[in-house]
Amino acid sequence: MHTIDTKYSEIRERFARLLRQIPGRPDGGIHRIEIPWPRQDALNWLSLQNHDIKIYWADRQKHLVLAGIGETVSICGDEPDVESILKKIRDRLKGSDPRVRFIGGIAFDSGPLRDPLWAPFKAFRFIVPRFEFQVLPDSALLAFHFIQRGSDRAGIENQFMHELQRLKLNGDAKLTLLPDFIHRKDEPDWQRWQHQIDASLQAFSDQILQKVVLAKRTEYQLKTSTDPITLLRHLAPQHAQAFHFALQLGDSGFTSVTPERLYYRKEDELYSEAVAGTRRRGKTRSMDEKLGTDLLTSEKDLREHRWVSDVVRSHLEPLCKRVDKPEKERLLKLAHVQHLFTPFHGQLKNGISDGKIVGCLHPTPAVGGHPKDKAYDLIRELETFDRGWYAGPIGWINGTGAEFAVAIRSALLNAQQLILYAGSGIVQGSTAEKEWEETEIKLLNFTRLFQGNGH
Repeated sequence: MHTIDTKYSEIRERFARLLRQIPGRPDGGIHRIEIPWPRQDALNWLSLQNHDIKIYWADRQKHLVLAGIGETVSICGDEPDVESILKKIRDRLKGSDPRVRFIGGIAFDSGPLRDPLWAPFKAFRFIVPRFEFQVLPDSALLAFHFIQRGSDRAGIENQFMHELQRLKLNGDAKLTLLPDFIHRKDEPDWQRWQHQIDASLQAFSDQILQKVVLAKRTEYQLKTSTDPITLLRHLAPQHAQAFHFALQLGDSGFTSVTPERLYYRKEDELYSEAVAGTRRRGKTRSMDEKLGTDLLTSEKDLREHRWVSDVVRSHLEPLCKRVDKPEKERLLKLAHVQHLFTPFHGQLKNGISDGKIVGCLHPTPAVGGHPKDKAYDLIRELETFDRGWYAGPIGWINGTGAEFAVAIRSALLNAQQLILYAGSGIVQGSTAEKEWEETEIKLLNFTRLFQGNGH
């Protein structure tokens, strides 16, 4: 096992020894060499690195934490077809080391993005980083990805050493304060929001829809610039039980701290969930339990949750030989709130791809509505801005599995611009005032971290 002050020459010797064990692959498969590494905070490690491309993923339980820099392979574009996107990734993984993961995301409405601020991300972007620092519950490792064509081992080794010299192997990255807000702009504004709610309620009256989720784009001008990794370092301690994701592409960045899993797949085993119905966390254990019991026995919340649960199950059943779920709802306890929660477990039918799974499950009722296609149409009609990756699938895929979360609680950064997204589920009986208030509460996940009030 290495110590933090391991000499570069020792790392090179280990790398060269492992490199000699790898046969050349003329098909251009992606190789991965792993070196055991001391466990440390992956966000701190990522902050130390001086690179234009950085990516980060952590699952909800922090069983898998990935921090990467650079690109060995990038698959990106503006195609609208989710199945073709993930098929490209699956094809690229053929002939590669089975430990290689593509990490990235897909826009909510996969197609050409209208907002130029989303242009670097495209409709989808997945990367295999050059260096990946991986933290597991009881170990950690540093991995290097490369493509070897022919037998040029000396060239690969020289490339490795050149890039290794740029790595900061140890140290503490100072966590800087986030800047002040200077100016705020909402899209839609209050008047337009009222119109959108009225149009949604009319769709319910016409029995076109049962639910639609409308989003608000709030842009802040910052006094100075910040980056998605710094923002995530501030967010992570307050949202420890959420999925964490960040992608930095030069001056542009995207960050999400989302509680919502889309699905997890291991071979042909599929896991998904329904999350709906909310209470705050109690300040004491007894108050927390009381709030949880109130949620578990609330007729209104149970009715809403079971409706969402039925929708999720209806999406899973065409994919699976069987779908199992517990008889009763459970509680998902997060840092500040607790939700009604129903986990699902299914065994996939033969030939079901990740593209098919994402296509069936996305968008979920929590970010789109029901029926899915009708809600999608109304969102496109009413919303005047581009959601980009907000509420889209983010996660990873490799040769044996995949995990995707839903990119809510998210922010887009571009130099001194901070753009926050918040959605609200509109149903029969909703009012513009209450739904606007809900979006404001969700924005607090981010705005409480910044100085100034943004007005």
